Amino acid sequence: VKKSRKKRKIRKKIYKKRYIKKIDKFTKISPLTHSTNNTKPKVSSYQTNYINKNISKIYKAIQRVKRYPSLAKRLKKEGDVHTCFTILPTKEVINITTTGASKILQKGAYQTILDAKVEFPTPSSKINICLNIKYRLERY
Repeated sequence: VKKSRKKRKIRKKIYKKRYIKKIDKFTKISPLTHSTNNTKPKVSSYQTNYINKNISKIYKAIQRVKRYPSLAKRLKKEGDVHTCFTILPTKEVINITTTGASKILQKGAYQTILDAKVEFPTPSSKINICLNIKYRLERY
């Protein structure tokens, strides 16, 4: 009887290790940096015009590719992820930072931005964008 209990404990530990590996396979997300001085960052007029004209297109592109991470679903995690990134004229997205909610949802938001970058409107110069991605479970 004791041997079977030990085997069950060992199986549970192995299962937990596999679980952790699935989470860690995403790329590392750098934390959002805040400036220490009280001055507001300078925003060009082109950047504000681009954001005003195209923010709805960016949100729609994100909504199309957004997937709820399966592990977060199982753990019933919800929350808002504050995401900042830079779009280059080559449609490349760099400096993706995420904060808020849980690490699992942050990794999901990071992957969402990478998947949605194909559908973002092309800017003529470098643009910095910050937005919130909401993760909510449907309740019946």
